[in-house]
Amino acid sequence: MENIEKNILAVLIIVITTYILLLILLRIDNKKERYVLLGLYLLVLILGLLRLDPQHRYATGEIGLNPLGFISDISGDEASFYVMAINLLIFVPFYFLLGYANILKGFWSRLLIFELFILLIEYLQFQFNLGLFDISDIFLYNIGFLVGYVISLPILKFLK
Repeated sequence: MENIEKNILAVLIIVITTYILLLILLRIDNKKERYVLLGLYLLVLILGLLRLDPQHRYATGEIGLNPLGFISDISGDEASFYVMAINLLIFVPFYFLLGYANILKGFWSRLLIFELFILLIEYLQFQFNLGLFDISDIFLYNIGFLVGYVISLPILKFLK
């Protein structure tokens, strides 16, 4: 995708997301907007996590098996710290959006959907040589999901 196309897509996603969030705050949203918001979020995740990073090319077959590998990474350079923080933060809204869109019932079914999604993302990064299949990323994604779960419980109760 060319830069202008990426910028147009980014602006569209921001505008639509802001509009839907305003509808949610005003409590005039409906199920369609909830699904659109979840879809846009998943689209951003997929585009962000499955993008080619020209600075980092990985040899086929690399798998990171250390669940705490991010600790040694962040001691090496500042950029790794930001990557770790992003890996934590990007999945915080996941539970809220599943819950608000009323996708499945209960924590365990939503956790299963989340686990399948992140395993698919990691597998695709590995398969297309876009990154490692990294257990430490999965660990960070899960922490972000659990933080989002704790944060979203009172918000979801308030919105119902």
